[in-house]
Amino acid sequence: MIDHKYFESSEIRNEYKKQIESVCKDNHFDAAIVITEPFYIADALSYANIDAAKYTIMMDPYTNNPSASAQNKKKRLSKELHVFNTCQKVFTLYFVGNDMDYLPQNLADKRVNFCIPKVERLSETTQKQGNIYPSIDTGIDNQDILIPDAELPQTDTINFVYVGQLYEDIRNPERMLELFTRLPDNYILHLYGGGCENIVSRYKETLGNRLICHGWVSSADSARAQKEANVLINLNNSMCLP
Repeated sequence: MIDHKYFESSEIRNEYKKQIESVCKDNHFDAAIVITEPFYIADALSYANIDAAKYTIMMDPYTNNPSASAQNKKKRLSKELHVFNTCQKVFTLYFVGNDMDYLPQNLADKRVNFCIPKVERLSETTQKQGNIYPSIDTGIDNQDILIPDAELPQTDTINFVYVGQLYEDIRNPERMLELFTRLPDNYILHLYGGGCENIVSRYKETLGNRLICHGWVSSADSARAQKEANVLINLNNSMCLP
């Protein structure tokens, strides 16, 4: 199973294609499964000359990506159709697969929808002794987030890191950014990736040097940032189960 961190490579399809061909030839694999985060790893597999069966797991929308322009969607559709044509099966996260009515029937039949199990919230909240910062209404189940007092002195910097694409509909950063306006000055938020520039720039005016936008970086720089972070942030997609 291959994702884009498996290889040390620039983000170029042909470079990944060559390395997929090499690793499959050397190991005589029966199947190669790629995870489309990002999509060009699936694009590379679709053109790879290998004997192994090809499978793709699509975690994010590609052709119907909300951030893509109409012209860009046509290019994306061509790549996506090629992936479907060359793969035995394409496993799609349910909200991705349910939005693929543009596929011809013979390719739609290759799609297998799946759903990540729902994680239930714990009923009891464990609180550390010490000061509790004002609770912040998240709008989720009418419950608040209680932020325990940091154990480190306020003079020490605590680096929070988020890596990934932001979307106004399914992965909106506004609550996260609002949360940081209520945290101590030594809490620094690093954003790696892109999206929601209008929202981010608005909070940049408030947070100043406490919000650092790095933009898109290499896989090596992304891995390094995650390794060196004090806290990694996960923004769960906001969606309703079918």
